[in-house]
Amino acid sequence: MVFKIIKTILLGLITISLYSCDPPEAFDFRNDVNFKIKNYTQQKLVIKTTDFIYSSINEITQDSIISFVHGYVGENMNENIFNSLYDNNRKLDDTVWIYSENNELLKTWVKYYPSDSDKKEFFRGSDWTKKQWKDNSNELLRYYEYTFEITDEDLK
Repeated sequence: MVFKIIKTILLGLITISLYSCDPPEAFDFRNDVNFKIKNYTQQKLVIKTTDFIYSSINEITQDSIISFVHGYVGENMNENIFNSLYDNNRKLDDTVWIYSENNELLKTWVKYYPSDSDKKEFFRGSDWTKKQWKDNSNELLRYYEYTFEITDEDLK
């Protein structure tokens, strides 16, 4: 009897959770988006971020590149793919900290605070290099690659 009640409740919760999302958007993989970070500095960097669930730490050696955030976004994001860095994937909240290998804070970029317009800003799409191409076998599938280059000058 208890097993039947638990089974019914679980089935109801699963049904509600599946019904509550919009399947066309949830399963729309038209835009493959990859955000990369290139380290042009003379040192190893540690990049720390947070989101609403966990913190992320990425190490990047000098003169190398890492894939920072990768995901798929639906057609509804076509107008501003760059915003999927922090809006859609939620792998990045509003702050990025750059540390040295010795845990010295070198730079902080905060999304919501005004920055100097002449300095590079992590959350400004125009400060990233963008590549875009289509899949020849599938006209609906598009690839986007954004690369943020960190130089010694950026850390001053």
